[in-house]
Amino acid sequence: MNFRMVADVRSMSNYYPYGMQIEAGSWSGGDYNYGYTGMLKESFDKNFLHYGARTHHTELGSFIKTDAMESQYPEFSPYIYAGNNPIAFFDELGLFPLTFHSRVFAPFDEFGYGFKGDGKDRSFTTDPTASSRLYSKINIETDNMQIDKSKTKVNGSDSEGPEWAFSMKKYSDAKQTFSVENQNTLKVHLYGSNKAFPIPTADIDLKAKLKVDVTKQKNGNQILKITGKYYGDLFPASEGLVSDDFGNSVFLGGKGVHYTSQEVGPYLLLPFDNDFKRFDVNIEIEVDSKGKFIGVLDKNRETIRIDVYNAKFENKSAVVGNAKKDE
Repeated sequence: MNFRMVADVRSMSNYYPYGMQIEAGSWSGGDYNYGYTGMLKESFDKNFLHYGARTHHTELGSFIKTDAMESQYPEFSPYIYAGNNPIAFFDELGLFPLTFHSRVFAPFDEFGYGFKGDGKDRSFTTDPTASSRLYSKINIETDNMQIDKSKTKVNGSDSEGPEWAFSMKKYSDAKQTFSVENQNTLKVHLYGSNKAFPIPTADIDLKAKLKVDVTKQKNGNQILKITGKYYGDLFPASEGLVSDDFGNSVFLGGKGVHYTSQEVGPYLLLPFDNDFKRFDVNIEIEVDSKGKFIGVLDKNRETIRIDVYNAKFENKSAVVGNAKKDE
């Protein structure tokens, strides 16, 4: 039996040095949008090639911004490619985007003497649809720690209170401020109040200060290290996560709320601009060259699966100190 395979040629290109296409003798089927070295052409100009962490201009024959890892190689110009030796080395796809999630939730059916909570079964979770009082999502690029505001959002929640408080069902909005300090530290302040209460209430405040470092490994992977802390009010519960662009999320930490604060927490623990510690963050995540999370490094620097690491948070109650909370 004989088999015949026919290749579908979608594009043929000839190039000048540094990647500008020679029009004569080059052609494309129309939907092929890759250029020199197989890199994606930018939509606004075919002479710009996207290399991941940097963009290359084929007419100029150079990158249009510096290498994000320039501080690790002070002996080289920050504009060179592959250590000025492309025969022996290649430049990886570069660094990668990250999304930071911060959530505040009330793990009770009711709290504050009659206000609707997020449910007694609401525990720590990576589920993006999970109920919360306040939610913050911030996307950054690790090559330059620039915040992508088009992918940044903040959500409040529907609030509903008891009749004795003359409350009404009303959407309680959320607000946030964010900034990047010292080129590698993300600061976030998430806050919002309960609009169902007939008089102004104190804001729930959750703050984060997170330092982001990326180190390339000899095997082509990268180590993402995130250190810092979450702080703010002691009520209600809070959690922080980081996710890649492939649907993987990893817990940065989580802090529950004591059962005795279920009723009095909104009135006693929210007033003033508090900076109480919620939880520390100290995590290293192994990431492949495309920015996909592989696993989390344990204290012995062994890589453990993401689901195994996350389970220690997901299996922990968000209500502290009450062994009979589910009865």
